Amino acid sequence: MQLVALCSRSQASMDRALQRLEVRDGSIRCYTALEDLLADADVDCVDLCLPIPEIPRAVRAALAAGKAVLSEKPAAPSPAEALELWRAYADPTGGAQPWAVLENFGRKPTVLRFEELLRAQCVGRPRSYAAALHQTPPDAAALGWRAGAGAAEGAAGAYTGGWSLDVGVHLARALRVWFGEAEAARGVRLAGEGDGGGEGEGEELRGELRHDG
Repeated sequence: MQLVALCSRSQASMDRALQRLEVRDGSIRCYTALEDLLADADVDCVDLCLPIPEIPRAVRAALAAGKAVLSEKPAAPSPAEALELWRAYADPTGGAQPWAVLENFGRKPTVLRFEELLRAQCVGRPRSYAAALHQTPPDAAALGWRAGAGAAEGAAGAYTGGWSLDVGVHLARALRVWFGEAEAARGVRLAGEGDGGGEGEGEELRGELRHDG
């Protein structure tokens, strides 16, 4: 695999990327528009690191351009939009380009080791399970795009529920590795006393997964 191009709407972001990659000889092409990057015949696969609301459009465009696609979690701003995007991807008339949503817990050594123990039935054959994740969000200033309902309306990068989504998706991915893909899911968000409806201490998320088999 070889990195051949970068795309960013911000020159400052582009410069930071080039600096981190230690690219000084102009060997990597730089684009400011996704459409131009997708038109590059030397690009076979794209990794889309975009604000959440922009992801579905970019995934559709990249697949239509014949590129293999990696997109950051989550797949879309809402379950309905994610399902719509998945149905479009699964449509056999849409082409055969691969698309994957990056979830690093799917390759985490401790997660894979626990999967081995489960398959070996070291704890017997699980019939059901209960899982809990407790983690306090950082200060609001450190949340960035994950800032929740307390962020100013329309603030750059703000996304309601972003912190819970960013953390909770890892646990959901681990559960899918251990117990198989979920055939049904249900989620409930409960705000604790004094939470005020925003994100922070006191927030509680509950979810249910029903797995294949």
